[in-house]
Amino acid sequence: GDIDASILTDHMMLQATELGLGSLWICNTFFAQEELNHWLNADGQLYAALAVGYADEAPAPRPRRKAELTVEWRK
Repeated sequence: GDIDASILTDHMMLQATELGLGSLWICNTFFAQEELNHWLNADGQLYAALAVGYADEAPAPRPRRKAELTVEWRK
């Protein structure tokens, strides 16, 4: 299902990074479902797309909220 596809995509991105490649996870493919299925010669449901290649830039990580502001620990 879609959870398996998410795990697979995540692992593919980790492997791409280890190989020195850049990657971009494109989750919203529904807007072009028909065109993508035609291009892939497929009739299934596409959950995501992954672009992989040699990056020509290395942007700094985006700022993140501190975990303490997002996570609430309960006992």
